[in-house]
Amino acid sequence: MIGLVAASVNTSSARYISLIAIGLSAVLSALLSPSALANPNLLDDYQRYADSGEVRILGIEDTPFLSVWHSEQTPFKHGTAWLYPDWGEGPSSSQVIKQLRERLPALGWESVAMQLPSLPGPAFTIDEEEALTGLFEQLTQRSEQAFESREQAFGFELVIAQGMTASWLVDYYSQHSQALPDGLVLLDAYAEGREQAQQLAEKSSLLTIPVLDIVTSGYHPWSEQSAELRRIANYKRQKINYRQTRLIAPLHGVEQYETSQLIYGWLSHLGWQ
Repeated sequence: MIGLVAASVNTSSARYISLIAIGLSAVLSALLSPSALANPNLLDDYQRYADSGEVRILGIEDTPFLSVWHSEQTPFKHGTAWLYPDWGEGPSSSQVIKQLRERLPALGWESVAMQLPSLPGPAFTIDEEEALTGLFEQLTQRSEQAFESREQAFGFELVIAQGMTASWLVDYYSQHSQALPDGLVLLDAYAEGREQAQQLAEKSSLLTIPVLDIVTSGYHPWSEQSAELRRIANYKRQKINYRQTRLIAPLHGVEQYETSQLIYGWLSHLGWQ
């Protein structure tokens, strides 16, 4: 029998299950895709936080998915940081997302990292519009379910997104201003192809919220070109709340540390820290 502790959250429509270590492998096998199960970092991460109750299953009345939560570790809570790894990554397999979700609570931020929907298969490409739409709807639904599962909302809402996931969120926010967070951090956001990258740049320049755009050398063949197009588009619109910063080719552990320091400095500049 799978050892689960079901905890009902009294919000408008949200319920979640908090895991304990007993039977965790069986739960992961049922919920994660084969590619995710093959990732030892992802499995180790869920196992590590199961004992403390930081791993939750959300969407139990629809399509279950896992999330990793960390409460703020300071007397005063600044807000909640929602962390989205690049597509195909998990809260631990992306080292930058892993470090940020562990560091931000010490700075007064609740952090939430989620398991993203699985891609249809190895032959999937981003040109398959129908499949893209379905994945994007799942991502949006999961975000809403995670938001509703909190016991209490307080402070600023900060979204930190990586890679292709970041570009999808920029597209979504440009069309749904009512869903905008208070601030957005892009980590190596990219779109494959000149036309798609230009569209991403234009949409990023339409956002009315503060945006920190962090670019790492060598992350993806399209990441740096996409970043340059975003810089130009935001400069042309004279966006004073847009900042782009480039990091040198990452060394072991250095990129993650510099990224967290950049975000801390940016939050301090905004008066949110």
